[in-house]
Amino acid sequence: MEAAADLVEDPSVRHPVQRTPHGLVLNALNYPKNGYTARAYQSGTLVSSAGPTKDDGTYVMLVPTAVTAPLSIQLAPSSSSDPWFTFDDITLSAPNVDLGTVTLPAFQPPEPGKVAPVVFTVQAEDAPGTPVAGALVRAVTTMNSVSTNPGTTRFWREVTTDAGGVASAYLVPGANRTARVYEVSVVPAAGSPYASTCNLQQILNGGETATISLPRRPLLFGFVLSATGTRVAGVSIVASRTAATATTQVCSASAPTTFTTTTDATGEFSLSLEEGTYQLDYDPPAGSAAPRFTEFGVPVMASGVSHLVQLPRPGLIEGNVVDAAGVPLPNATVRIFAPRCAIAGGCAMAPLLRAETFTDTNGRFRAIVAN
Repeated sequence: MEAAADLVEDPSVRHPVQRTPHGLVLNALNYPKNGYTARAYQSGTLVSSAGPTKDDGTYVMLVPTAVTAPLSIQLAPSSSSDPWFTFDDITLSAPNVDLGTVTLPAFQPPEPGKVAPVVFTVQAEDAPGTPVAGALVRAVTTMNSVSTNPGTTRFWREVTTDAGGVASAYLVPGANRTARVYEVSVVPAAGSPYASTCNLQQILNGGETATISLPRRPLLFGFVLSATGTRVAGVSIVASRTAATATTQVCSASAPTTFTTTTDATGEFSLSLEEGTYQLDYDPPAGSAAPRFTEFGVPVMASGVSHLVQLPRPGLIEGNVVDAAGVPLPNATVRIFAPRCAIAGGCAMAPLLRAETFTDTNGRFRAIVAN
């Protein structure tokens, strides 16, 4: 009992459950700047509370102590006329970290009435003059920072092309007869046959124009066959692009990474994709005798790919689902997964869904899986 008593924690000792990184934002004249909000992200996931700046330019965030990996901390403006500031990745080594003072650079705010917009025209590369409507155009420029904090100051605007393929953006112009370099990303609407692109544009003054031509997305097309060679209709196909192997350069705006389609009555399919390497998931319709199937590392290049898919031989798994008292459970969802690597070896890859079905009124289920 005495040994157990030694493990009892002193209730007077308090351990913080939140870290409180904080800092100060000033404008170019060293006056407090409000209208900003600080947030911390870990691998793109928000891991902090929002920390809005007060009238004196200060802000405080709350970050759980369980978050120990490096963070990306952003200062986001509420006004589209102000730039963003992103700290270099930082690991919080103390409960109350002072992030220091961020001083924003001097610039001409691109407000309507003060500067003219820059006009982007987006058209098809294979049919000059044919507009691409509904495309996202993001223009981003890096601004000279006067802060001592390690980080980057950026200004960006996002606009969408109209029916004529035209989008107007109010951008920070160049200065002293020196053009400002913008990274311009164009991402077409979902389902568009045109591919995303990225290029650099030099903008000296408002009112300038730029024409951007988009190439067509390459096609992945072919047939889905059963194990016996018959064509399978109604197969849902999901193509997921591996970001690390994408060959299409898209800068700050993200090109689509997932595309879907369904085989027609003859088992034929066609997908307009961004260039890259894909995981392809095939899901036959409910009641089909064909199993789910997944392909990895399918390359899709600019010339397009003809792809014939043969699903594996089917196998049957059946059983019963009951509650703790042994009573059958009707309408229960049953999912069957296959591991992609050995858990004992430290596997971090999610298992693959091989079948999904439901129990009947007697708690019984049947599922088709790859044999």
